Amino acid sequence: METPPAGYIRLYGDGPGKLTQTGFAANFGLGAQYNLGTISVFGDAGASLPLSHANDNRYFRNYTPVHFTTNVGIRFRFGSVK
Repeated sequence: METPPAGYIRLYGDGPGKLTQTGFAANFGLGAQYNLGTISVFGDAGASLPLSHANDNRYFRNYTPVHFTTNVGIRFRFGSVK
């Protein structure tokens, strides 16, 4: 591992050429569901945006990329429906 420059500390211990994908992110999503008796069909989409400011507006480097998600599926209900 390389030595950090004077005045800096090492945040990640993975070694040169590797970035640990961690950091704070804001997650947003939207979804819908349609009921068909005992079966429900659903779908949702979301986005996660990396944050680079936190607590007292301090800046930090966030290596987490922007990422998007989509989900579709079927839910089965068990038991009585009220």
